[in-house]
Amino acid sequence: MNNRFSILTNHATSLCIRICSTTQCRVYRRIYISTAPYPSRQIHHCKKLPPYRRRLQLFAMSSALHFRRHLPWLIFSCFLLHGGGRVLAAAGKGKVPAIIVFGDSSVDTGNNNFIPTVARSNFWPYGRDYANGLPTGRFSNGRLATEFISEAFGLPPSIPAYLDANCTIDQLAAGVSFASAATGLDNATAGVLSVITLAQQLAYFKEYTDRLKAAKGEAAAAEIIGEALYIWSIGTNDFIENYYNLPERRLQYTVGEYQAYLLGLAEAAIRRVHALGGRKMDFTGLTPMGCLPAERIGNRDDPGECNEQYNAVARTFNAKLQELVAKLNSQLPGLHLVFADTYQLLAAVVNRPADYGFENAVQGCCGTGLFEAGYFCSFSTSMLCGNANKYVFFDAIHPTEKMYKLLADTVINTTLHVFM
Repeated sequence: MNNRFSILTNHATSLCIRICSTTQCRVYRRIYISTAPYPSRQIHHCKKLPPYRRRLQLFAMSSALHFRRHLPWLIFSCFLLHGGGRVLAAAGKGKVPAIIVFGDSSVDTGNNNFIPTVARSNFWPYGRDYANGLPTGRFSNGRLATEFISEAFGLPPSIPAYLDANCTIDQLAAGVSFASAATGLDNATAGVLSVITLAQQLAYFKEYTDRLKAAKGEAAAAEIIGEALYIWSIGTNDFIENYYNLPERRLQYTVGEYQAYLLGLAEAAIRRVHALGGRKMDFTGLTPMGCLPAERIGNRDDPGECNEQYNAVARTFNAKLQELVAKLNSQLPGLHLVFADTYQLLAAVVNRPADYGFENAVQGCCGTGLFEAGYFCSFSTSMLCGNANKYVFFDAIHPTEKMYKLLADTVINTTLHVFM
């Protein structure tokens, strides 16, 4: 069989038969067929649909465009649906019914669009390679790692933001992000740019569980909450935005003491989700934050090079985080908490970008690539790179969709496969 095409693979595009209401589409049958390294065109958005005739027109246009390409597989799919339906049913019955996300801009799919903050990315060029080239509030040119993870688990290829009022509880039941760009474990970090604290994310999660119970019933809600995979991606901003950027925490704590303080906050958050029913969790470690383009340019000791002091802090924090993971697994009944190491991969990519299909690992695609992020990217679109797939970073802080895809694949293969 051609390796590019396979049924029910991690890199999947969904061909759906849908019955649409004015606010949502209910998927009645889904066939997963691999068609590209990281498809990002067939992505569902939580928004009101156009009038009935327009929906039919768009469906017809889409069908015509894809019919010839997928014809052999549609024939094979008919066999699976009618003659081999049991294969699809067995493969589609996953162990994880939802991906639930807490964290910062690495996993924020648009919550900051709905709060008064400058930490936003709901404008071009962000999202230029997302479905239809629309900015959504994701700090990248396309999808985030958590969304590739969701797709690999047979769930929707995009994860909605909790604060998006257009999303129904039925849509949020398969995945939701409470994350907020520029936040941290420390409430003081969130205060720098007036974003959503981790405590508030947990409050939203409690509200979410109550909504699930009201919509699905106690038993179904308990199943979703208990079997969902919870992903935490948070902590970088506590160092680069807070501790090393502002004096208050440095006057209070040594870096080791601050790490301990942050880990205490992480532990409290994990315990809170566990108390509300969460059992399957992944806490993502820090990346080599000293190699972010913005930190390279700000490296006073060796301008343009990675800040090795920051990288050393990330490594020691990760080691302590792994100790916390072991501790909580031994103390909390039923908890299955894993540590996802993203440090090693990103460090390898930065050191040898060509080995991973990249040309530039020291600058972002946006502007000069040295300091621009957020609104600064929108001010320098004339300098935007032509092909973001050649870059590790889209702006001076955040990875490109291609890099997020690589991170997702690595985490799935090394860590999250235990939940599949």
